[in-house]
Amino acid sequence: MESISLINGLLLFGALLVMLGILSSLIATRFGAPLLLVFVGLGMLAGEDGPGGIVFNNYRSTYLIGSLALAVILFDGGLRTHLKTLRGAIGPATLLASVGVILTACK
Repeated sequence: MESISLINGLLLFGALLVMLGILSSLIATRFGAPLLLVFVGLGMLAGEDGPGGIVFNNYRSTYLIGSLALAVILFDGGLRTHLKTLRGAIGPATLLASVGVILTACK
């Protein structure tokens, strides 16, 4: 019986985190804050050192979840980027990438 209540508690906590994520994305959109920053803050609050206290030490799962989250963030950012913004950023991005490669190769 204790395992059922534990599972119910975990499901409730997970549902609350999802609900907080949805609400935080609505708030971030309204104030123009980067959504990634909001999710990082939410993750810090839910983590081992935050009030959520979730201890997570499975490194393979961490890598998988982190990679999936990064893919979603990049996909979302790519879909929301306007062509006009992209054209203005190509020059500085190319310059910074080239300088970074040159500095790394010279080291």
